[in-house]
Amino acid sequence: FTDIAGSSATVKIRSLEHDGKTWFYVVNTTDTPATLGITLDNDKVTDLLTEGKPAELAGKTLTLKLQPYQLRSFNAPAKTNVRNISNLR
Repeated sequence: FTDIAGSSATVKIRSLEHDGKTWFYVVNTTDTPATLGITLDNDKVTDLLTEGKPAELAGKTLTLKLQPYQLRSFNAPAKTNVRNISNLR
């Protein structure tokens, strides 16, 4: 996994190209809630916990509200760009 540009000390976002898919995860590394938006160039995202489309996905933007130390993991088709991290707090 490699760090995605735009990650912060509070929220880490990392991705990996493997087995024909883009795998990525987001983790809140602190004891306070965090909110962020991630823009993708593909809307075919799967939440690895539910194995379905994330409820927080609107178009190609994934808006997450993470609890303290919460981890979320996803996959998308190969070569999906995970970018434009916004509203990190």
